[in-house]
Amino acid sequence: SRALLMEYCTELSKLPDLVAPYATIDLYARWLQTNRDFRRLDDFKAVLITFFAIEQYSNGFDPRYEGFFGSILDHSNRKLPDDVVILTWNYDQHIAMALARAGQHSDLNEVMQKYGIRTLWRLSKGQVSDFKVLHLNGIAGFNARACDRPMHDYIGDRCHTRGIPLDEIAYFFGMLFHDRFSGGEGQMLLGYAWEALEDHETPWEKVATRIQGIEELVVIGYSFPDFNRLVDLKLIAAMKGLKRIVLQVPTDAIDGLLIKLRMIMPENADKVIPYPLTREFYIPNQLLLRS
Repeated sequence: SRALLMEYCTELSKLPDLVAPYATIDLYARWLQTNRDFRRLDDFKAVLITFFAIEQYSNGFDPRYEGFFGSILDHSNRKLPDDVVILTWNYDQHIAMALARAGQHSDLNEVMQKYGIRTLWRLSKGQVSDFKVLHLNGIAGFNARACDRPMHDYIGDRCHTRGIPLDEIAYFFGMLFHDRFSGGEGQMLLGYAWEALEDHETPWEKVATRIQGIEELVVIGYSFPDFNRLVDLKLIAAMKGLKRIVLQVPTDAIDGLLIKLRMIMPENADKVIPYPLTREFYIPNQLLLRS
């Protein structure tokens, strides 16, 4: 396991120099896909999944999620409201971790099933047909035997000691980086939305059907990067009933984002309302003022 941990650290240390010419890790991944360098893309995903797993295991989730779900959950049956859909570009499992605490669950896969938390990868494979929360770029984990295995669960199941479980992390990294699920029974759940867009059309039809009735879109801490633009525009175009877009970002980012949105989706520019308060996630009135 020590050798695997050293290998992980070596591969992680290479990333800053590899990513530097592309500005972000997502653009670097897109370049690998464009050049059909699938081996290096899989290596990159294995390192990234392991990195996020360690971060989550060590630091937990963003505390703002607790207040958010505490405010909108239907506490009588512990479920998300029917008129709420969450789309996230994040690789992390903060949403599932916060819901696990709210529902007193220890297994994140159980939480994902209960609350309809899906990945676009599984949707594209036809393994699931509906969702309440959709991870567009997947999560730090893998799918095996038609079961999502968040890295957090995998480590927790194998670890019986306190602190960071280095042996379990090393084993997981080795499985992702070297074994590649050679038996054909699994696949990494970190899969970019543009990969699904290029390979499949069916998942986007399912996504469009699910979000077409959205009236208020709350955008939290998202910069609408160029490499996601095609997907972003497809998503917003599918929201046929959209009346308002709340843009929750820090004050120093608002002006630039408003200009960008006027340029890339002028037809919706008059619907955008900037919201600079970031201490808590913004929640629309209709979710708080229920009878």
